[in-house]
Amino acid sequence: MILNHKEAIRYLVDREMPSDISMKTLLTVHYLLSDGLVDTRYSGAVRDYGVRIGGSTFVPFEDHKRLTLFLERVLSLASQIRDPYEQSFFLLVHLSYLQPFVDVNKRVARLCSNIPLIRHNLVPLSFNDVNRSDYLSAIIAVYELCDVRPLVDLYLFFSYLRTCAQYDATVVALGFDEVRVKYRAFRRQLLQAIIQRKLREESLNAFLAEQTAERIEPHHRLKFQDDLFDDLKGLNEIKIRGLGVTLLELNNYLELINN
Repeated sequence: MILNHKEAIRYLVDREMPSDISMKTLLTVHYLLSDGLVDTRYSGAVRDYGVRIGGSTFVPFEDHKRLTLFLERVLSLASQIRDPYEQSFFLLVHLSYLQPFVDVNKRVARLCSNIPLIRHNLVPLSFNDVNRSDYLSAIIAVYELCDVRPLVDLYLFFSYLRTCAQYDATVVALGFDEVRVKYRAFRRQLLQAIIQRKLREESLNAFLAEQTAERIEPHHRLKFQDDLFDDLKGLNEIKIRGLGVTLLELNNYLELINN
């Protein structure tokens, strides 16, 4: 289960986050979280039979077609919400309520509620310190009463604000490179392009100027380029993991720039 969470979080953090939340993203998150925990047929797939909620009289939708339509509607509505916190809470409530999968629904809802926060470089949400019974009671209030107020309290006061406080303390203790973290996904995307297209010297500088003009804030551009060049200098077999670059492509690039 821990490894599943690690892979799902890495999937969200390492990729270039789209402007909306697609069905493909949702199903991928479920697949990564549920791999080995549910039947392979239902890992990364909307369920096609009914499920029941322990400790609740709530009966989720059972028809596969209807459930899929409602899920698509939820994702469409979520993509229209501009405030990242509102979008995050909307996803948490509605994905929990729909129970679109055979299992691991609440874990999917909690992790997907972080997508808007990650995309806006905000502190991610964690329910680690929330009492399990309090969380389940708040979710059941959504199921049976359509009352989101208990979950609002848990989300805001007992989870997010405490997570922010812990995050601030960690940043002070460990140090924090804002530019490197903020543009991590974009920097790795450019590294892949540079290696695969074998860019160097003038072509590399022109490429960086074009790519960073709109994507990088002016006061961050010099630091961003320094970080990228540091990464290029330290390229090796280990550091291309997750870049989508093969060892052959790396060796061809290194041979070119070293000659």
